[in-house]
Amino acid sequence: MKHSIIFILAILISVTETMSQDTRLQEAVQNVIDKYQKADALKLDFQFQLAYPEQAPQIFEGTFYKLGEQYKVDLDEYAIYSDGKAQHTVYKEAREVQITTVDEETIELSSPAGVLKYLENQQFKYFDQSQLKQGGQPLKIIELVPEDKGSEYFKIRFSFTPTTDEIKYIEIFARDGQRIQLSVGDTSFSGNFSTNTVVWNAENYKDFYIEDLRID
Repeated sequence: MKHSIIFILAILISVTETMSQDTRLQEAVQNVIDKYQKADALKLDFQFQLAYPEQAPQIFEGTFYKLGEQYKVDLDEYAIYSDGKAQHTVYKEAREVQITTVDEETIELSSPAGVLKYLENQQFKYFDQSQLKQGGQPLKIIELVPEDKGSEYFKIRFSFTPTTDEIKYIEIFARDGQRIQLSVGDTSFSGNFSTNTVVWNAENYKDFYIEDLRID
């Protein structure tokens, strides 16, 4: 009987320690997400890489600007302006603009805003993988495993600098072999750019074909 009690206590301690660690890792990830999502101003350079098995990866480089609830994603091929309600997508080469309504239920993993939104809206189990160091830089690396077994993604690797809570990269692994990687470069929270950078202004696109796809 005594040995049974000790065994049960050992299990309870182990479970408690696991839950405690899981909570700490979840809080660490959320603190980083909050730093970016709640920032009054943000500018960061990023590289977005999309890879499929046995195919060369597609690589896009751009800059993300944010002031309050408004943001702009600027890449070579296109730009996105969003105020949280309407989204203007500018296709530069085609000289076309599409206006759509921002759908809170739809998550597009094609920009820093979309990736962070996805991470905040899902439930995960958390695992510390900080031993997977890259380039000798001290990073906190946390793996997030979706609790939803039907999720098309089975693992997310979230890497940040622990001293500053600044994101270095986020990798998302899909069940079909697809891999999405968001790498973050120079980052500034100073807001040293004009409001006009993120605010949609139709005057700047007078020669573009504008298609309003909003239903209402």
